[in-house]
Amino acid sequence: MKDFPAGGQDAGGLSPEEAAAQDYDERDAWWTCARAALSVKLKYLGGDARWAGSRVLQLQCESGILADGLLRRGCAVTAVDTREAMLRHARERSQAHGYRVTYRHAAALSELPFESGAFDIVLCDHVFDRELDRRAVLAEAARVLCPEGVLMVACTRPGLLPALRMRFFPGRMAAGLPKHLGRRRGIEPKALQALMAEAGFVPLRTGGFGPKGIPGVAPQNYGVSKRLRPIWLGTARRR
Repeated sequence: MKDFPAGGQDAGGLSPEEAAAQDYDERDAWWTCARAALSVKLKYLGGDARWAGSRVLQLQCESGILADGLLRRGCAVTAVDTREAMLRHARERSQAHGYRVTYRHAAALSELPFESGAFDIVLCDHVFDRELDRRAVLAEAARVLCPEGVLMVACTRPGLLPALRMRFFPGRMAAGLPKHLGRRRGIEPKALQALMAEAGFVPLRTGGFGPKGIPGVAPQNYGVSKRLRPIWLGTARRR
């Protein structure tokens, strides 16, 4: 999977990957929204598995903010990305905060450098929104999960209305959405659940993730509901 064009440098002499990695600044609005949404997202996803003591693999970890959150919940965290520059940035940032996350590079998410059954949970936060072979990635997730292991996903939905909402209200509708997804491909829950079933998973549940309250009236907060929103969360168990 390639999220950035090969070769070339920006005006500062950085490659596209290096420039993207440096785009995550903990002082900007993206981090504020992502932090506000993180605990809600992990609380919902953790309803089908126990965080504490679990071996968790996060695919395409981006800035590492989610990996840090998993570590705080008592997980043994391994975070993978296909981009070396993004991994270096995430590793340095986690280490600066004292978080011991294991960061690993993978040439492709369909070819993970781990033994079969090595993890209790595989977390795919906006992985299936990207340009990739979904069937191949799901098959690899099933391989590295132990029997009865849990797959967790966060995805955007396709369509014009969700896209417009995320474009014009990104801080509310798409808190924590990776800044550098590349060309986004949304997917509906039923479509991904069908692919999960092909890969040997039993889909468990889904929920729509989004803001609560009235903008500007109360502090920003988020929730999960049965009603689908531009972003949805889902879980499935490996047979």
